[in-house]
Amino acid sequence: MGNFSNISFWKQNYGLLPLHLKDVTEERFLMLNGGYGDFCLQTFENGDVDLFNEYSWSSNTKNYLVIQDKNIQIFNWLDAKPELILKSAIENNLGKFYKYLLSKSYKTQNDVVPFVIDIFKQLRNETTERQNPKNALSILFQLLISLENENLDNISGNFIAFEKAKLPSNFEHYHTRLVSGVKSIKPNLDLILRHTSGALFQEAHKEVLYFDLQRDLFGGVSNKLITKKDSYSSIHYTPPYLARTIVENSLKEINRSRPSLRILDPSCGSSEFLIEVLKQLKFLKYKGEITLVGFDSSASAIETSKFLLHYENQTQWEGRIDLQIQLVDDSLSIDWGTANDLILMNPPLYFLGAVKKQTIKRFTQRCFGRPFYNRKAKSGKWILS
Repeated sequence: MGNFSNISFWKQNYGLLPLHLKDVTEERFLMLNGGYGDFCLQTFENGDVDLFNEYSWSSNTKNYLVIQDKNIQIFNWLDAKPELILKSAIENNLGKFYKYLLSKSYKTQNDVVPFVIDIFKQLRNETTERQNPKNALSILFQLLISLENENLDNISGNFIAFEKAKLPSNFEHYHTRLVSGVKSIKPNLDLILRHTSGALFQEAHKEVLYFDLQRDLFGGVSNKLITKKDSYSSIHYTPPYLARTIVENSLKEINRSRPSLRILDPSCGSSEFLIEVLKQLKFLKYKGEITLVGFDSSASAIETSKFLLHYENQTQWEGRIDLQIQLVDDSLSIDWGTANDLILMNPPLYFLGAVKKQTIKRFTQRCFGRPFYNRKAKSGKWILS
């Protein structure tokens, strides 16, 4: 019989990437399958259904698998009761079993990401910001932190890497709504920020770009929001599964016995790549010094990057990471340095359907030491070749 308690079994048979859910000393894992069909897994039997639901919902998954002596128990926060499946039955039908897990992993409006995004929309309405939602993001950060510490005035300045905006008079309403979660499931701040932040804040930035302030008939803030469904111009969001795959393969090429690593993302956005690097270096038990450098032209993206990276640094690395996150007008005009061990990026090369030839030349010169490009005959867009 296959050793279902061995994480290598799941990696070899399903191609999954395991990350520790919380503490690296606990055998609780988030099993990643490219953002589709991810699930939680623990290799011991202790725990209760409330904890399993909290962990799976907060990590933006549906299923929580508990490995027992002869069975695998599946907890799904959408279901009233868990399921019990014989290990022997799974071993003889691995493909069928995984397809079944995928069928129980569909997205819903009650998932943690749309749940928090709906609150962010209303916070944006509260602040009436149109171009730069700095206050709305600050309130959202404070709201999330209030899950663990309701007295925000007592939180150390070393922990908060953003300017605290004035809270609205009805902040307690939003706090109560967030704490209540969905189906009485308690939100877990650590899991939300460490495993859901990429998808969450990328959706928040989309709301930032296309926001329509709504007022009711009496001049107050309306609870109804209208958001445009247009494409998001030149801003490109890196899917979490793509960031994880690129980081995983890139780290295989790096000498991790080195005493220090310097990693750069010159178009970092909300730092999907940089956060993923920290997660995987933690899983690989890297003990050296780490410097993370990120540039972006979006103020909201930089604020988000600072918040998320600072949280990861303080909670997982004891503040040992050197974070150099900077708002710039043009990252190609910034000195990247020559000591970078790894450069990761999703470059925003397109703007309104076309890119200047000179921009491509500057970009490829900086990355590869020489300019090179090709032109699509039909679209007229410049692409790397």
